[in-house]
Amino acid sequence: MADNSQQLVNLLHHIKDRLMKEGASDAVVSGVNTTGSQIKFVNNKIAKTGTEGLINIGIFFVKDKKVVTTNFEEIAEITNDDALDFAQLNILKGRADKIINKLLLFSKPLQPKQDWFGIADGPFSYKQIPDIYDPKIANLSADGEIDFVEKGINAALKEGAKRCSGIFEIANAESFLVTSRKVEARGKGTSAYFSIRAMLDKDASGHNTASARTLHKLDIENSAKFAGQIAALAKKPKAGKKGSYDVVFAPMAWGALLDNISGATSIFDVEAGISFFANKLNQQVANPIVNIYDDATLAGTFGAHEYDSEGVPKQRNALIENGILKTYLHNTSTARKYGVKTTASAGLVAPGPSNVVFNSGQISRDELLKNVQKGLYITNIWYTRFQNYASGDFSTIPRDGIFLIENGEIKKSLKNIRIKENILHLLQNVAAIASDAKQMTSWEIHTPVITPHVLIKDVVITKPTK
Repeated sequence: MADNSQQLVNLLHHIKDRLMKEGASDAVVSGVNTTGSQIKFVNNKIAKTGTEGLINIGIFFVKDKKVVTTNFEEIAEITNDDALDFAQLNILKGRADKIINKLLLFSKPLQPKQDWFGIADGPFSYKQIPDIYDPKIANLSADGEIDFVEKGINAALKEGAKRCSGIFEIANAESFLVTSRKVEARGKGTSAYFSIRAMLDKDASGHNTASARTLHKLDIENSAKFAGQIAALAKKPKAGKKGSYDVVFAPMAWGALLDNISGATSIFDVEAGISFFANKLNQQVANPIVNIYDDATLAGTFGAHEYDSEGVPKQRNALIENGILKTYLHNTSTARKYGVKTTASAGLVAPGPSNVVFNSGQISRDELLKNVQKGLYITNIWYTRFQNYASGDFSTIPRDGIFLIENGEIKKSLKNIRIKENILHLLQNVAAIASDAKQMTSWEIHTPVITPHVLIKDVVITKPTK
């Protein structure tokens, strides 16, 4: 794919050069060349398979302090050897020129962003991150993909589930970036994602996912086994009662909340008045046992990448350390505005996290459960909605397995409850953390996270509104 890759880089330079000739002060152009495949399964059977190639071009520029950003995608033909056919690059070049013309017209009535302070000055050198590219994923056959899916289904059924549905996706991507500040970067990576919902009946289900950059770290069978165990345990659920409970959150449930927690550290959210961390820098915002960091340099992790959206080499950022909020996430412009260093977290418009890690503890999940005298075990949540972003007030609905815990033991399955809480209250009430950290992504977890089971005291439970 070397020749094809160079053609794509040439296209990015063409777009960047055209923007600078039109008077842009800053320009960032990115391209991603992705091939991938997908298998959907329903009721234990393969329902749909598909393979596609995608070229994504991202354009960002600033002219007269007016900030403009967009992207466009092109479905590309996949040849027999799964390489993208780049014969259409001249077509893309023409399309890009037309888009630039429209963007220039679009920018004329925009108000200047007076607090724009530019992008990073390059060039940079980059450290290769181990275990983010696996040729075994790139070359996995259709039969190999089906074999993974069938192993997952069988593992869940063996634990007592009756029906399983979900999806298995793999991707092989090359990414490229050029800027007007002498930055040129490129990287490649693979990924595999498996999601399974195991059903005993319409009221009893378990859900889990597995995600990895290499096949040897993709633990589909154990992930499916957990989903099957939860489905079997969730049979004959009874309506839960409102009150205050100690709650053990499984990685999928806590991961969805952790996604919101890490996102609120963006300086964009702080400035927009939608962060519950506003005006809390260097203050105690969580129990001292809580440590959260964002690190896209971690080998083999789902959110790992060598550089951010303006080409700055990625780094480890402590978000919360010993319960204290340590930093907001910045790109180069916002860092210059506040007189700090960039956290390599661009987002050219809105800085944000890439690969969030919640610290592990020293005890197992079962030991965590034994610490609960009266409480709940919540394995998944959805429909998380904030009533007040600035204060952190939110509600969310537990789904799949929900269990009552009494004297350290799971006593019965529950349904029809809602969590009505405050994010800062949850962080302050973290009581214990398990040692079983797991890489999590899902429909409710947009930023990849790594988190174990977590015990939180005095969580307010209400009944769903009808």
